[in-house]
Amino acid sequence: MKQTTLISISVVVILFIAYFSFNSYSKKDNSTPDTKDSNLSLIVQNDVEKEVDNNLSPGLELNNMLVAELVDVTGGDSTGSGTILRNNKLLHQIKANLPDPTGSNVYEGWLVKKQPKLMFISTGVLQKSEKGMYTLIFESDNLYEDYDFVVVTEETVVDKTPEIHIIEGIAR
Repeated sequence: MKQTTLISISVVVILFIAYFSFNSYSKKDNSTPDTKDSNLSLIVQNDVEKEVDNNLSPGLELNNMLVAELVDVTGGDSTGSGTILRNNKLLHQIKANLPDPTGSNVYEGWLVKKQPKLMFISTGVLQKSEKGMYTLIFESDNLYEDYDFVVVTEETVVDKTPEIHIIEGIAR
């Protein structure tokens, strides 16, 4: 049951990321509305809402979801996205285009709270998918309120100390 819920949440998050990516990276002139794009947005939104209604806990609202565009802070061209969904539990996902880490190093995800005192938690090691993307799904009963900065580091040792920041961004 827990695995089914996690898979359902992942589907919703992926649909939301696809919707966000489609709208964010469109290079069209948005000065005149395009009804075709508006209809597609409505269809995607309705599909996400149906998935939520059919598979997840009642009362889950998409306005609880924060999305971060993760940008390379090393001068490279790595990119990614991170989502944070809070609804009685925390669900956090990272999807990133990253080169393979050096040697036996790994990529590790972090949620960061910057104010009033810097605090962070590891959300685990990213795994490389068959399609070459690095991904991570983290679930917690602790909502980690105000942890809204997403970071991916390259680690020589997986521990409680972040090492080299690769990509990062604020979830909004």
